[in-house]
Amino acid sequence: MMIAILVILSFLLLWSIIFSVIFFSISNTNAGRVWEIIKRKFSQRKVIEQERENFILNLADVLMRLSSKKIGALIIFEQRNSLNIYQDSGFKMDSRFDIEFVYSVFSNKNASFHDGALIVSNYEIKAISCYVPITKEAVYSKHGARHRAALGISEITDSIAFVVSETNGKISFAKRGELDILGKSQEELEENLKRLI
Repeated sequence: MMIAILVILSFLLLWSIIFSVIFFSISNTNAGRVWEIIKRKFSQRKVIEQERENFILNLADVLMRLSSKKIGALIIFEQRNSLNIYQDSGFKMDSRFDIEFVYSVFSNKNASFHDGALIVSNYEIKAISCYVPITKEAVYSKHGARHRAALGISEITDSIAFVVSETNGKISFAKRGELDILGKSQEELEENLKRLI
């Protein structure tokens, strides 16, 4: 009787060891896969965060530069609502957000590109010289077509529109149908942009 119990216990112990080895080898393989997925996601998030940081710094730089020269500009930042229909009204492209390029778009009065909006999606320029609907609301009489367009697009989409006034160089932004001053110094611009984008 005792021998039979020992044989059964030995048999159970042997199968427990075999099951444990199989279970842990499967778990380790899955853990390795899970760890790789986590590392990949973390790496992608770091890249996106770096793109965002670079975009904010570049946007603040170009807005300050345009402001100091009183060069009118309208830059629209796409969020969840697609702006494809408005991209089609301008010159489509797929370019990184380059300060010199953006400055040249708005500063060259001899080219038609300076009229209309520059549209950004995923921190890249998707189109220039785009036309968007202007607000139907009554606005301050000193606001021109760019401010009205900024308000208009922010009323019908969740985009954020950045405007530089050709009259006084003030930098504003429109969001949810409201127009507000973005800031006067580089530091103030960067801080406000980090909150908005």
